[in-house]
Amino acid sequence: MSARNYSSKKDKENRDNRLDLIRNAHNEKKEDEIRTDRMEDYLEVIYELIQQKGYTTTADISKYLNVSSPNVTKMVKKLDENHYLIYEK
Repeated sequence: MSARNYSSKKDKENRDNRLDLIRNAHNEKKEDEIRTDRMEDYLEVIYELIQQKGYTTTADISKYLNVSSPNVTKMVKKLDENHYLIYEK
């Protein structure tokens, strides 16, 4: 294995571990926590997924955060309204 392949494999493992940490932190949150914490979780997952494949879908986000697609769509629209991202259907 070359140094480059090792580095690429290590980078992928680090990204996957980061996504797991974000997902786990999201799932531990209580319903009464501040909404902006959840928004931050969504933004972090969206960023990581875009870094991995250049784009993301609500289905991807739903899978990693273990929430329903309609809830993801609502949050993504809210993030769009607050100018955190640009939501494209």
